[in-house]
Amino acid sequence: MKNTEDNNYTLKDLKLFDIVTEDFLEMNYAGLSDQTIARELGISDTYVKQIKDEMQRNY
Repeated sequence: MKNTEDNNYTLKDLKLFDIVTEDFLEMNYAGLSDQTIARELGISDTYVKQIKDEMQRNY
């Protein structure tokens, strides 16, 4: 994990490390709904949408 002082990450940004990225990607590519992904990972469906939006912008 990168040094948070050098990169100015916020606590909200660091929440990405709380989920298992590989599982998220597999569920996303499988076409599961945001609600299903959120339920499986224990996060809110709004947060799932934010992650998907971030992925679209960056990749």
